[in-house]
Amino acid sequence: MDEKDLPRVQETVLKKRKRNQEARAQQQKLNAIKAKGRRFAKKTFFKRAEKYTKENKKSQRHAVHVLREAKKPEKCVIKPRGDLAFVLRIRG
Repeated sequence: MDEKDLPRVQETVLKKRKRNQEARAQQQKLNAIKAKGRRFAKKTFFKRAEKYTKENKKSQRHAVHVLREAKKPEKCVIKPRGDLAFVLRIRG
């Protein structure tokens, strides 16, 4: 094929195609970085949830253990009381 047989394309169209191609490549790089960050965040959220459930189960088991110990003769256990705090934020 000669150059005469090829269709002519305006220079502005060629520039736009090139610009779009570069923008698409840049966006793909950004998307890959964001996806990696989301995967890391997902793992940390899951680990945090596991840690919370583990601590919660441990504290519940400890509370049951303490109550069982209290039922034994000559044992005295003081129940932990939950502290309550009110926090007010006054703006102005």
